Amino acid sequence: MPPSIVINQFEGPLALLLELVERNQMPVTDIAVAAITNQYLQQIAELEGLTPEALGDFLQLGSRLVYIKSRALLPLAETDDQADELRELTRELAEYKRYQAAAKVLATRTNTPSWHRPVAAKLSREELPLPEIDITELAAAFQTALARLEPAKPSRVISAQLSQAEVLKKLEHRLSLGAFELSHLLADLTDRLEVVVTFSALLELIRSGRSRVTQTAQFQPIMVEPIHV
Repeated sequence: MPPSIVINQFEGPLALLLELVERNQMPVTDIAVAAITNQYLQQIAELEGLTPEALGDFLQLGSRLVYIKSRALLPLAETDDQADELRELTRELAEYKRYQAAAKVLATRTNTPSWHRPVAAKLSREELPLPEIDITELAAAFQTALARLEPAKPSRVISAQLSQAEVLKKLEHRLSLGAFELSHLLADLTDRLEVVVTFSALLELIRSGRSRVTQTAQFQPIMVEPIHV
């Protein structure tokens, strides 16, 4: 019997499924449902201290696995419904894995020594480019937003409304209107999952050269600016 997996309620059922997939050394995009389903249901039976609501979320994902497995065992060609259901589940799992990686970045970045700015020199009348801030400063801002919010319910661990692609589109639209303060963006976020997804999306915009974050001096507002190519 595999050892029990400790899952907290913020991580929820997808964290358990991802753990089982990785333990079996399967690609996220190629889940062997028959092998995973029994293990998943067994682990649910061993979880302790779950509220009825949280248990319902674990069982809901378990029922999806059972459904996909049962369709796979039928002596018929794979149906479109079965293929669509499996594709949707693997998409959700892959997306959750990205969120998990972004959350780890938030945790590790804020444990590094803070980056400090020297005292700003007097500016000439000419317009000077603003210095880009260190990624640690950006992570710290998101970590502060994360700390003020309650953990998300398990049912919101993954949601179509919170896909990184859609958050990217919203950020791109906001940037098309000009630069904005990071604090204004964070003020609109209502739970921890939104913070993690937004942080991940903003990092992608910076990595791809479509945006940058700047700060005129320490304690001044952090600005998110578009980069026009």
